[in-house]
Amino acid sequence: MSYLGLFRSWPGNAILASIALCPAVSFADHPEEVDEERSELSTAVPAQIVEYPATFFQRYQPNTALDMVRQVPGFQLDDGDNSRGFTTAAGNILINNQRPSVKQDRPSDILGRIPASNVVRIDLIRGQTSGVDLQGQQVVANILLREDSPAAVRWEAFVYKNTENSVIMPGGGISLSDRWADVEYNTGISGNRHAHSSLGSRNSYDAEGDLSEDRSNDVLNTHLTVSANLNASTWIGETLLQLNTELGYDKVDETLIADRIPQNGIDPPRHEDIVDDRESDNYEIGVSAERDLSEDLTGKGIFILIQERANEVSTQRILDDEKTQILFRLSDTDTDTTEAIARLELDWTGFDNHQIQLNMEGAFNSLDGSLLQTVDTGAGPE
Repeated sequence: MSYLGLFRSWPGNAILASIALCPAVSFADHPEEVDEERSELSTAVPAQIVEYPATFFQRYQPNTALDMVRQVPGFQLDDGDNSRGFTTAAGNILINNQRPSVKQDRPSDILGRIPASNVVRIDLIRGQTSGVDLQGQQVVANILLREDSPAAVRWEAFVYKNTENSVIMPGGGISLSDRWADVEYNTGISGNRHAHSSLGSRNSYDAEGDLSEDRSNDVLNTHLTVSANLNASTWIGETLLQLNTELGYDKVDETLIADRIPQNGIDPPRHEDIVDDRESDNYEIGVSAERDLSEDLTGKGIFILIQERANEVSTQRILDDEKTQILFRLSDTDTDTTEAIARLELDWTGFDNHQIQLNMEGAFNSLDGSLLQTVDTGAGPE
Protein backbone atom coordinates (compact mmCIF):
# COMPACT_ATOMS: atom_id res chain seq x y z
CA MET A 1 0.00 0.00 0.00
CA SER A 2 1.38 3.42 -0.94
CA TYR A 3 0.11 6.79 0.12
CA LEU A 4 1.12 10.21 -1.11
CA GLY A 5 -0.37 13.22 0.63
CA LEU A 6 0.02 16.95 0.06
CA PHE A 7 -1.19 19.54 2.48
CA ARG A 8 -1.07 23.31 2.61
CA SER A 9 -2.38 25.59 5.30
CA TRP A 10 -2.75 29.38 5.42
CA PRO A 11 -4.13 30.52 8.77
CA GLY A 12 -4.45 33.90 7.07
CA ASN A 13 -3.32 37.33 8.09
CA ALA A 14 -3.51 38.53 11.68
CA ILE A 15 -3.62 42.23 12.53
CA LEU A 16 -3.35 43.41 16.10
CA ALA A 17 -3.55 46.96 17.43
CA SER A 18 -3.20 48.27 20.95
CA ILE A 19 -3.21 51.68 22.63
CA ALA A 20 -1.70 52.27 26.07
CA LEU A 21 -1.74 55.38 28.30
CA CYS A 22 1.08 55.30 30.83
CA PRO A 23 3.56 57.43 32.80
CA ALA A 24 6.47 58.75 30.77
CA VAL A 25 10.17 58.58 31.62
CA SER A 26 12.91 59.33 29.11
CA PHE A 27 16.19 57.45 28.64
CA ALA A 28 19.50 58.93 27.53
CA ASP A 29 20.51 57.92 24.03
CA HIS A 30 23.89 56.61 25.19
CA PRO A 31 24.57 55.39 28.77
CA GLU A 32 27.46 56.78 30.79
CA GLU A 33 29.55 54.55 33.04
CA VAL A 34 28.37 54.31 36.64
CA ASP A 35 30.96 53.64 39.37
CA GLU A 36 28.76 52.91 42.40
CA GLU A 37 29.04 49.34 43.74
CA ARG A 38 25.42 49.07 44.82
CA SER A 39 22.13 49.34 43.00
CA GLU A 40 20.38 52.70 43.14
CA LEU A 41 17.01 54.12 42.19
CA SER A 42 16.85 56.40 39.18
CA THR A 43 16.27 60.01 40.23
CA ALA A 44 13.81 60.43 37.35
CA VAL A 45 11.03 58.18 38.68
CA PRO A 46 11.72 56.39 41.99
CA ALA A 47 10.72 52.74 42.23
CA GLN A 48 10.17 52.45 38.45
CA ILE A 49 13.79 52.08 37.30
CA VAL A 50 16.45 50.43 39.45
CA GLU A 51 20.01 50.79 38.17
CA TYR A 52 22.60 48.05 38.68
CA PRO A 53 26.07 49.23 37.55
CA ALA A 54 28.60 46.75 36.21
CA THR A 55 30.52 46.92 39.50
CA PHE A 56 27.48 45.44 41.26
CA PHE A 57 28.06 42.13 39.42
CA GLN A 58 31.82 41.86 39.96
CA ARG A 59 31.29 39.64 43.01
CA TYR A 60 29.70 37.01 40.71
CA GLN A 61 32.65 37.04 38.24
CA PRO A 62 30.41 37.07 35.14
CA ASN A 63 31.73 36.16 31.71
CA THR A 64 28.74 37.31 29.66
CA ALA A 65 25.80 39.67 29.87
CA LEU A 66 23.64 36.59 30.45
CA ASP A 67 25.58 35.81 33.64
CA MET A 68 24.87 39.36 34.84
CA VAL A 69 21.16 39.30 34.00
CA ARG A 70 20.72 36.09 35.97
CA GLN A 71 21.99 37.91 39.07
CA VAL A 72 19.62 40.89 38.85
CA PRO A 73 17.50 40.82 42.04
CA GLY A 74 13.81 40.24 41.46
CA PHE A 75 14.17 39.47 37.75
CA GLN A 76 13.38 36.24 35.90
CA LEU A 77 14.56 36.03 32.29
CA ASP A 78 11.78 35.25 29.80
CA ASP A 79 12.84 33.98 26.38
CA GLY A 80 9.36 34.49 24.93
CA ASP A 81 7.42 31.75 23.17
CA ASN A 82 6.80 30.40 19.69
CA SER A 83 3.30 31.76 19.35
CA ARG A 84 2.25 33.47 16.16
CA GLY A 85 3.47 37.03 15.65
CA PHE A 86 6.03 39.09 17.53
CA THR A 87 4.22 40.59 20.52
CA THR A 88 4.42 37.63 22.93
CA ALA A 89 7.60 36.17 21.44
CA ALA A 90 9.97 39.05 22.18
CA GLY A 91 10.79 38.17 25.81
CA ASN A 92 11.61 40.72 28.52
CA ILE A 93 15.07 41.99 27.47
CA LEU A 94 16.12 45.33 25.97
CA ILE A 95 19.60 46.14 24.69
CA ASN A 96 20.45 49.86 24.70
CA ASN A 97 16.75 50.67 25.11
CA GLN A 98 15.85 48.56 22.05
CA ARG A 99 14.02 45.26 21.82
CA PRO A 100 15.87 42.90 19.41
CA SER A 101 13.88 42.59 16.18
CA VAL A 102 14.24 38.81 16.12
CA LYS A 103 12.03 35.88 17.11
CA GLN A 104 13.91 32.59 16.77
CA ASP A 105 17.18 33.87 18.27
CA ARG A 106 16.33 33.77 21.96
CA PRO A 107 17.25 36.67 24.28
CA SER A 108 19.36 34.32 26.41
CA ASP A 109 21.38 33.31 23.32
CA ILE A 110 21.95 36.96 22.35
CA LEU A 111 23.06 37.87 25.87
CA GLY A 112 25.35 34.85 25.95
CA ARG A 113 27.33 36.31 23.04
CA ILE A 114 27.90 39.70 24.72
CA PRO A 115 31.03 39.85 26.94
CA ALA A 116 30.42 41.13 30.46
CA SER A 117 33.16 43.73 29.96
CA ASN A 118 30.94 45.49 27.39
CA VAL A 119 28.11 46.14 29.87
CA VAL A 120 27.91 49.56 31.58
CA ARG A 121 24.87 48.77 33.72
CA ILE A 122 21.54 46.96 33.76
CA ASP A 123 18.31 48.86 34.42
CA LEU A 124 15.42 46.96 35.96
CA ILE A 125 12.21 48.58 34.69
CA ARG A 126 8.88 48.14 36.46
CA GLY A 127 5.87 49.73 34.79
CA GLN A 128 5.56 51.65 31.53
CA THR A 129 8.18 54.25 30.66
CA SER A 130 8.66 56.44 27.63
CA GLY A 131 10.04 54.65 24.60
CA VAL A 132 9.59 51.18 26.08
CA ASP A 133 6.81 48.84 25.00
CA LEU A 134 6.60 46.21 27.73
CA GLN A 135 4.35 44.07 25.50
CA GLY A 136 2.55 42.53 28.46
CA GLN A 137 5.66 42.04 30.61
CA GLN A 138 5.55 43.23 34.22
CA VAL A 139 9.33 43.67 34.51
CA VAL A 140 11.96 44.30 31.81
CA ALA A 141 15.77 44.34 32.04
CA ASN A 142 17.55 46.95 29.89
CA ILE A 143 21.20 46.08 29.20
CA LEU A 144 23.21 49.23 28.46
CA LEU A 145 26.45 48.65 26.56
CA ARG A 146 29.61 50.72 26.29
CA GLU A 147 29.75 52.95 23.25
CA ASP A 148 33.52 52.65 22.77
CA SER A 149 34.12 48.99 23.63
CA PRO A 150 37.15 47.40 21.96
CA ALA A 151 36.77 44.26 19.88
CA ALA A 152 35.97 41.29 22.11
CA VAL A 153 36.12 37.61 21.23
CA ARG A 154 34.43 35.00 23.37
CA TRP A 155 34.79 31.27 22.80
CA GLU A 156 34.11 28.00 24.56
CA ALA A 157 34.72 24.33 23.80
CA PHE A 158 33.75 21.14 25.57
CA VAL A 159 33.77 17.39 25.09
CA TYR A 160 31.56 14.85 26.82
CA LYS A 161 31.65 11.07 26.64
CA ASN A 162 28.67 8.83 27.10
CA THR A 163 29.96 5.98 29.25
CA GLU A 164 27.07 3.72 28.22
CA ASN A 165 27.88 3.66 24.50
CA SER A 166 31.32 5.39 24.37
CA VAL A 167 29.96 8.10 22.08
CA ILE A 168 32.08 11.28 22.04
CA MET A 169 29.97 14.47 22.30
CA PRO A 170 31.88 17.65 21.34
CA GLY A 171 30.55 21.20 21.28
CA GLY A 172 31.54 24.83 21.39
CA GLY A 173 31.11 28.28 19.96
CA ILE A 174 32.84 31.55 19.20
CA SER A 175 31.50 35.10 18.95
CA LEU A 176 32.92 38.52 18.05
CA SER A 177 31.68 41.94 19.19
CA ASP A 178 33.20 44.94 17.41
CA ARG A 179 32.55 48.11 15.44
CA TRP A 180 33.13 48.54 11.70
CA ALA A 181 32.95 52.18 10.58
CA ASP A 182 29.65 53.32 12.16
CA VAL A 183 28.22 49.82 12.49
CA GLU A 184 28.21 47.98 15.80
CA TYR A 185 27.89 44.24 15.37
CA ASN A 186 27.97 40.91 17.14
CA THR A 187 28.38 37.67 15.23
CA GLY A 188 29.00 34.10 16.23
CA ILE A 189 28.68 30.42 15.45
CA SER A 190 28.06 27.51 17.78
CA GLY A 191 27.29 23.82 17.61
CA ASN A 192 27.16 20.65 19.62
CA ARG A 193 26.54 16.95 19.28
CA HIS A 194 25.08 14.82 22.01
CA ALA A 195 23.84 11.27 22.29
CA HIS A 196 22.06 9.11 24.77
CA SER A 197 20.99 5.49 24.95
CA SER A 198 18.68 3.47 27.12
CA LEU A 199 17.96 -0.18 27.79
CA GLY A 200 14.71 -1.34 29.26
CA SER A 201 11.77 -3.69 29.10
CA ARG A 202 8.03 -3.26 28.82
CA ASN A 203 5.64 -6.03 29.68
CA SER A 204 2.01 -6.35 28.61
CA TYR A 205 -0.68 -8.06 30.67
CA ASP A 206 -4.15 -9.34 29.81
CA ALA A 207 -7.40 -8.59 31.61
CA GLU A 208 -6.73 -11.35 34.17
CA GLY A 209 -3.32 -9.89 35.03
CA ASP A 210 -1.34 -12.60 33.27
CA LEU A 211 1.74 -11.71 31.26
CA SER A 212 0.81 -11.58 27.56
CA GLU A 213 4.03 -10.19 26.02
CA ASP A 214 7.60 -9.63 27.16
CA ARG A 215 9.33 -6.79 25.30
CA SER A 216 12.89 -5.45 25.60
CA ASN A 217 13.92 -2.08 24.12
CA ASP A 218 17.33 -0.69 23.13
CA VAL A 219 17.26 3.00 22.11
CA LEU A 220 20.10 5.15 20.73
CA ASN A 221 19.57 8.86 19.99
CA THR A 222 22.16 11.24 18.48
CA HIS A 223 21.53 14.97 17.98
CA LEU A 224 23.60 17.50 16.03
CA THR A 225 22.79 21.22 16.04
CA VAL A 226 24.64 24.18 14.47
CA SER A 227 23.66 27.85 14.46
CA ALA A 228 25.16 31.13 13.22
CA ASN A 229 24.07 34.66 14.11
CA LEU A 230 24.67 38.27 13.10
CA ASN A 231 23.28 41.29 14.94
CA ALA A 232 24.16 44.82 13.80
CA SER A 233 22.99 48.40 14.32
CA THR A 234 23.91 51.81 12.95
CA TRP A 235 22.59 55.36 12.67
CA ILE A 236 21.75 56.77 9.24
CA GLY A 237 21.00 60.40 9.86
CA GLU A 238 18.40 60.44 12.62
CA THR A 239 17.23 56.87 11.94
CA LEU A 240 18.47 53.89 13.94
CA LEU A 241 18.67 50.73 11.83
CA GLN A 242 18.98 47.24 13.29
CA LEU A 243 19.61 43.90 11.59
CA ASN A 244 19.23 40.52 13.26
CA THR A 245 19.80 37.23 11.44
CA GLU A 246 20.04 33.58 12.38
CA LEU A 247 20.87 30.41 10.45
CA GLY A 248 20.31 27.00 11.97
CA TYR A 249 20.76 23.32 11.16
CA ASP A 250 19.45 20.41 13.20
CA LYS A 251 19.77 16.63 12.70
CA VAL A 252 18.39 13.86 14.91
CA ASP A 253 18.99 10.12 14.36
CA GLU A 254 17.11 7.67 16.57
CA THR A 255 17.22 3.87 16.48
CA LEU A 256 14.94 1.54 18.43
CA ILE A 257 15.63 -2.20 18.59
CA ALA A 258 12.95 -4.30 20.26
CA ASP A 259 12.47 -8.04 20.87
CA ARG A 260 8.85 -9.02 21.47
CA ILE A 261 8.04 -12.45 22.93
CA PRO A 262 4.31 -13.33 23.17
CA GLN A 263 3.38 -15.56 26.11
CA ASN A 264 0.28 -17.22 24.66
CA GLY A 265 2.25 -20.10 23.13
CA ILE A 266 0.74 -19.41 19.71
CA ASP A 267 2.27 -16.25 18.25
CA PRO A 268 5.99 -16.51 17.45
CA PRO A 269 8.62 -14.09 18.81
CA ARG A 270 9.35 -10.99 16.72
CA HIS A 271 12.32 -8.70 16.27
CA GLU A 272 11.59 -5.03 15.43
CA ASP A 273 13.90 -2.27 14.15
CA ILE A 274 12.69 1.34 13.93
CA VAL A 275 14.97 4.03 12.50
CA ASP A 276 13.88 7.68 12.56
CA ASP A 277 16.01 10.35 10.83
CA ARG A 278 14.98 14.01 11.16
CA GLU A 279 16.79 16.89 9.48
CA SER A 280 15.88 20.58 9.35
CA ASP A 281 17.36 23.94 8.45
CA ASN A 282 16.01 27.42 9.13
CA TYR A 283 16.82 31.08 8.74
CA GLU A 284 15.47 34.30 10.18
CA ILE A 285 15.95 37.91 9.09
CA GLY A 286 14.74 40.80 11.23
CA VAL A 287 15.05 44.47 10.24
CA SER A 288 13.89 47.49 12.22
CA ALA A 289 14.05 51.27 11.75
CA GLU A 290 13.33 53.86 14.44
CA ARG A 291 13.36 57.66 14.42
CA ASP A 292 11.74 60.72 15.95
CA LEU A 293 8.91 61.86 13.68
CA SER A 294 8.36 65.06 15.68
CA GLU A 295 9.26 66.49 19.05
CA ASP A 296 6.70 64.30 20.81
CA LEU A 297 6.25 61.40 18.38
CA THR A 298 8.60 58.43 17.83
CA GLY A 299 7.99 55.73 15.21
CA LYS A 300 9.48 52.27 14.78
CA GLY A 301 8.92 49.73 12.02
CA ILE A 302 9.83 46.04 12.28
CA PHE A 303 9.87 43.33 9.63
CA ILE A 304 10.71 39.68 10.38
CA LEU A 305 10.88 36.75 7.96
CA ILE A 306 11.27 33.15 9.21
CA GLN A 307 11.50 30.02 7.09
CA GLU A 308 12.13 26.41 8.07
CA ARG A 309 12.47 23.26 5.98
CA ALA A 310 12.24 19.84 7.61
CA ASN A 311 12.49 16.25 6.37
CA GLU A 312 11.76 13.10 8.37
CA VAL A 313 12.34 9.56 7.16
CA SER A 314 11.08 6.76 9.37
CA THR A 315 11.48 3.03 8.66
CA GLN A 316 10.03 0.07 10.55
CA ARG A 317 11.24 -3.49 9.94
CA ILE A 318 9.77 -6.58 11.65
CA LEU A 319 11.42 -10.04 11.49
CA ASP A 320 10.05 -13.36 12.71
CA ASP A 321 11.99 -15.81 14.91
CA GLU A 322 13.68 -17.19 11.78
CA LYS A 323 14.93 -13.69 10.81
CA THR A 324 12.54 -13.52 7.87
CA GLN A 325 11.14 -10.06 7.17
CA ILE A 326 7.36 -10.00 7.60
CA LEU A 327 6.79 -6.23 7.51
CA PHE A 328 8.58 -3.16 6.16
CA ARG A 329 7.10 0.32 6.42
CA LEU A 330 8.64 3.56 5.11
CA SER A 331 7.35 7.09 5.80
CA ASP A 332 8.93 10.16 4.19
CA THR A 333 7.66 13.58 5.28
CA ASP A 334 8.69 17.01 3.97
CA THR A 335 7.49 20.25 5.59
CA ASP A 336 8.11 23.91 4.70
CA THR A 337 6.91 26.63 7.07
CA THR A 338 7.06 30.39 6.58
CA GLU A 339 6.17 33.28 8.86
CA ALA A 340 6.30 36.97 7.92
CA ILE A 341 5.67 39.69 10.54
CA ALA A 342 5.25 43.44 10.03
CA ARG A 343 4.89 45.70 13.06
CA LEU A 344 4.52 49.47 13.55
CA GLU A 345 5.06 51.16 16.92
CA LEU A 346 4.20 54.81 17.64
CA ASP A 347 4.94 56.61 20.94
CA TRP A 348 3.53 60.07 21.67
CA THR A 349 4.67 61.99 24.77
CA GLY A 350 2.72 65.21 24.35
CA PHE A 351 1.06 64.86 27.76
CA ASP A 352 2.98 65.70 30.90
CA ASN A 353 4.01 62.54 32.80
CA HIS A 354 2.11 60.28 30.36
CA GLN A 355 2.56 58.76 26.96
CA ILE A 356 0.32 57.17 24.36
CA GLN A 357 1.49 54.02 22.59
CA LEU A 358 -0.06 52.65 19.41
CA ASN A 359 1.13 49.24 18.21
CA MET A 360 -0.08 47.56 15.02
CA GLU A 361 1.07 44.16 13.85
CA GLY A 362 0.29 41.85 10.97
CA ALA A 363 1.42 38.22 10.63
CA PHE A 364 1.26 35.78 7.71
CA ASN A 365 1.90 32.04 8.13
CA SER A 366 2.01 29.24 5.58
CA LEU A 367 2.62 25.50 5.75
CA ASP A 368 3.45 23.18 2.84
CA GLY A 369 3.96 19.48 3.37
CA SER A 370 4.02 16.09 1.72
CA LEU A 371 3.87 12.52 3.03
CA LEU A 372 4.93 9.38 1.15
CA GLN A 373 4.31 6.02 2.81
CA THR A 374 5.21 2.54 1.53
CA VAL A 375 4.29 -0.79 3.16
CA ASP A 376 5.72 -4.25 2.27
CA THR A 377 4.17 -7.28 3.99
CA GLY A 378 6.28 -9.80 2.10
CA ALA A 379 4.81 -9.66 -1.39
CA GLY A 380 6.65 -6.50 -2.38
CA PRO A 381 6.02 -2.79 -1.80
CA GLU A 382 2.44 -1.54 -2.02
